[in-house]
Amino acid sequence: MRLFLSIPLAVGAIVALGACGQNEQALRNTFRTAALTGCQNGDPAGRAQLQQAGIDPNRYCTCAIDRYMQSATLEQIKADSRDPNSSAALRGAAMQCASELMQQSGAAAAAAAGANASEAAAPAEAPAAAEGGEAAAGNEAGE
Repeated sequence: MRLFLSIPLAVGAIVALGACGQNEQALRNTFRTAALTGCQNGDPAGRAQLQQAGIDPNRYCTCAIDRYMQSATLEQIKADSRDPNSSAALRGAAMQCASELMQQSGAAAAAAAGANASEAAAPAEAPAAAEGGEAAAGNEAGE
C-alpha cells in the first residue's frame, strides 16, 4: 500500500547501532519503531484509502510491520532500512495484512448489516405473533 512508500526510516540510527556493536534485538526494535512511526505518520492519501476500505491505518501498520519482522533476517532489515521502498518482503507483508483486514472489515460490515436487518424485521414480526396469540385466546374464551 502507499503508506510504505513514504516511510522515513531512521536509517542513520540503525546503521549507527550496527556500527556500535548493538545486539540484533536492539536493531530490530529500532527498525520496528521507526517503521511504525513512518507508516502511522505516512501518506495521508494512503491513510484515507485504507479508511475508505474500512481498515484502521494504525492496525494495518502494526500488522504489516510485525508480519515482516517475523521472517526478516538481520541482514534483510539492514538492507531494507536503507531503501524500504524496494523491499519485496515488506510489500508482501503489507499486502497480506491489507487483504486480511479488508476481509475482516467486510465480514464485520456484513454482520452489522445482518443485525440491522434482523432488528428491523423483529418489530414487524412481533405484532403478527401478538395477533395470533389474541386470536387463540379469543377462540379459547369463545368455546
